[in-house]
Amino acid sequence: MIPPGKPIKLVVWDSNEVLGRAALVASLDERGCLQSLLDSDDPERAQARLKRSGMADFFLCPQLGVQDKPAGLLRIAGELNIALDTILVVDDEPHARQDMLEAHPAVRTLASEKIADDIAMDPLAGPSLPGMEPRPRRLVYAEEQARRQSEREFAGPREAFLASLNMTITVRRASLTDLRRVKELVTRTNQLGVTYSEAELTTLLSSPDRECWLVSLEDRFGDCGQVGFVQLAISAPCWTLELFLFSCRVLPRGVDTIVLNALLLRARAAHVRLRAQFRLTRRNESLWSAYQEAGFVPLTSDADRHVLEHPLVSIPEHPSPVRLRGAWTDGD
Repeated sequence: MIPPGKPIKLVVWDSNEVLGRAALVASLDERGCLQSLLDSDDPERAQARLKRSGMADFFLCPQLGVQDKPAGLLRIAGELNIALDTILVVDDEPHARQDMLEAHPAVRTLASEKIADDIAMDPLAGPSLPGMEPRPRRLVYAEEQARRQSEREFAGPREAFLASLNMTITVRRASLTDLRRVKELVTRTNQLGVTYSEAELTTLLSSPDRECWLVSLEDRFGDCGQVGFVQLAISAPCWTLELFLFSCRVLPRGVDTIVLNALLLRARAAHVRLRAQFRLTRRNESLWSAYQEAGFVPLTSDADRHVLEHPLVSIPEHPSPVRLRGAWTDGD
């Protein structure tokens, strides 16, 4: 069994110990659990073994031929933006497991002999994502790696690189069939410091006084899936933005700003005021800054809870290379 703690998002294997575990690797992949490799073996020999086994494509950011395994794990975690306390390292060498725990106490470790083939059904083994993502989560992360590599090699300003991505953002109304994905977005990407139970989310998605929207993104590297959630309280004179959540992996591409600007234009066209509820925490300081940069101004404050309002006068259009489609546009 997996040691207690947060759900495991990433399993890091030794390339020798993963051989013969193809069914388990595939099962973890289906549940949305990412996997990587970390060992000191000769990289070419290890890659050759993996290719013969047919498993090479399952592993992201492999660190092979690494003598300092704790440092290698940091590189993997950094590339994938995965917290150490959601990583399980599988290594048969007791001293290697001990070194890892001394360097990174939050990491959990196991010997391969403790890994049963049914471990993929452990509640801590991945978030059980089938039905929430359009395809394996591994592919989304692999495309993100390719995107980052392309940016590193791009000879020009960042704005030009973003334009070269040919981004398409789709906004559609969320329904009860989207409950699992909405719950995951609220749980994993909640910058506003509020939480909802599944029952509360069900009520919100069914409420006539709320509009709930899912935001999807795709670009020339692939389909990023559903990356954002917007919740509005609707009344005749005023709309109130209650939730505005985006996956951290798409924030560098300005997706949140583009969607927010579209919402501002929509509110102005509807001749309503637009407000935003906010509870300022360390986790959401960047969103607080984004609201201010977008033109929201403080309206009321009560302890750490704030209400902002936008004058809806000066609203920037979204960048022309970005296509916005769905219910918030006139043409789609």
